[in-house]
Amino acid sequence: LEMMLESRDQRRRMRDVLDHLPAAICLKDLKGRYQLVNREFEALVDADADGILGKTDFDVFPREQAERFRADEKNALETGQEIEKEHGLEWEGTLHTYRTYQFPLRRPDGSAYAVCGVYLDITESRRKDEALNKFRRQVWHTDRVASTGAISASLAHEICQPLAAILNNAQAGLRFL
Repeated sequence: LEMMLESRDQRRRMRDVLDHLPAAICLKDLKGRYQLVNREFEALVDADADGILGKTDFDVFPREQAERFRADEKNALETGQEIEKEHGLEWEGTLHTYRTYQFPLRRPDGSAYAVCGVYLDITESRRKDEALNKFRRQVWHTDRVASTGAISASLAHEICQPLAAILNNAQAGLRFL
């Protein structure tokens, strides 16, 4: 009984930790069925854990997206490596960009028993990067316009000065004549 209570307490603590992370996290068995999800993942798919657990990506996401996630998971299992990709997901009526990480969980003997998925919403970061790049382009354009104006003024001065000297010399020559 004490071991059962301790195990239940450990699961509750793990769930508390996962629920406070700013990333959507899920754990799937080798057949792709959800075994564990955190609150952020529940919000991502707009369902509670009871509506997700035991289901696959094909039950939760549109078919095309589910196929991409499943391909990433299979790749992670086959290579034994973490697979990092970016995916667009529609959430709350707008398209969000997610950086996804899929990696196998292994037993001590090295065999995989599950796949873990971590999904980070990088949409806002991308928007800020795009705004910053737009601002930089505007600054560069303003700098080029200012540089062109300075060069134009310098050229005008360099051209006008000899022309003024020629004109003065021509007028002096006319007076002498």
